Amino acid sequence: MTETQHKVPGHVPESAVVSWSHYDDPTLRKDPIECYDVLRSEHRAFYSPLHGGFWVLTHYDDVLDVLQNSSQWSSVNSAIPTRPNRLLPINLDPPEHTKYRKIISGSFSPTSIQQLEPHIRKVTRDLLEEVSASGEFDFIDGFAKPFPSTVFCAIFGLPQGEYRHFIRWTEMLLHSSDMKTRDRVTIELREYLRTLIEEHRANPRDDLLNHLMEAEVDGARMTEGELLDFSHTLFTAGLDTVTNALIFAFRHLGLNADDRRRITEDPDIAPSAVEEFLRLYGFVQLTRTATSDVYIAGVEIKQGELVLLPLASTGRDACAFEDVDQPDIERHPNRHLAFGAGAHRCVGSHLARLELRIALEEWHAKFPNYTVIQPSRPIGHGGGVLGLDELRLQIEPK
Repeated sequence: MTETQHKVPGHVPESAVVSWSHYDDPTLRKDPIECYDVLRSEHRAFYSPLHGGFWVLTHYDDVLDVLQNSSQWSSVNSAIPTRPNRLLPINLDPPEHTKYRKIISGSFSPTSIQQLEPHIRKVTRDLLEEVSASGEFDFIDGFAKPFPSTVFCAIFGLPQGEYRHFIRWTEMLLHSSDMKTRDRVTIELREYLRTLIEEHRANPRDDLLNHLMEAEVDGARMTEGELLDFSHTLFTAGLDTVTNALIFAFRHLGLNADDRRRITEDPDIAPSAVEEFLRLYGFVQLTRTATSDVYIAGVEIKQGELVLLPLASTGRDACAFEDVDQPDIERHPNRHLAFGAGAHRCVGSHLARLELRIALEEWHAKFPNYTVIQPSRPIGHGGGVLGLDELRLQIEPK
């Protein structure tokens, strides 16, 4: 879509202005990871006049500084472009954020998540039974989308048979810069969630949505609006992020036979491989708003100005990692920022890690030999989560 240029503020130096969209810039569509490698090499910080105007920070230390300082950098009203509905708890700052995050922190603790391993492993194996032992395979539609979506539907309380419909909503919300589309989908989603909440009231069940409905903040249960805001957050976060992590990881493995062989021969390195893929292919794009004038990354950012924090860039910053361009699936330590940092660090990180580890283990036990069928068209997309539109694998018999 054609995006209106915002007037560049007077304090922004001309050398720092780059007319660039984190949704659909051609360089991002061609290769979202390479796009940030180029931007980082040219700019530590730059200002884009699109989507109302926003800053982009590309270096690890600068992004970490923002994420760890919630008093200087607010999560309230920080969407690019802005949206009418807040998302709980991510659009709150401490101490309010802490009250709402606490509601779900126990459900996503390491102990709670580990209890899900048998179910997640069964979901994985059932999906792999449907994959042919040889031939061409659409990895995205055949595995990367249904696997985490099926898992999340069971956790949250969504009907698993409708996951493709849920994915369509999520993709439009996270990847479309067209505000009319996003507004329409937001209305549809929230109406669906409102109906789901009513069904749970009539027939309570043991799932995350029921837990939200019974939880209290400051001694009172959440209002329906708060329930919708919270459910909206979990819905979009649970149905897209692991999908894109899987796509990047398996594209890497389909192009790197040595790493694929090492995981197949030694599944115990799957956890460290997951961390390296998260470093190499960070996909979440976070946003914050400056609460006062601040000097960072060589530029002055004024109070109220928005900043984009592309985690895809931080993991490939040579100032933060040794041999940054050399994939090492046994890298240690690996202090990537793929799950963010500070008060808003991803509450679902333990679930994501477990899903990714199980996917690597089960897939390579069944299909150790495969290669990427290279597409001939642009494959990237942006928005709140970076991803690839196509990944076809050629599976070879054992």
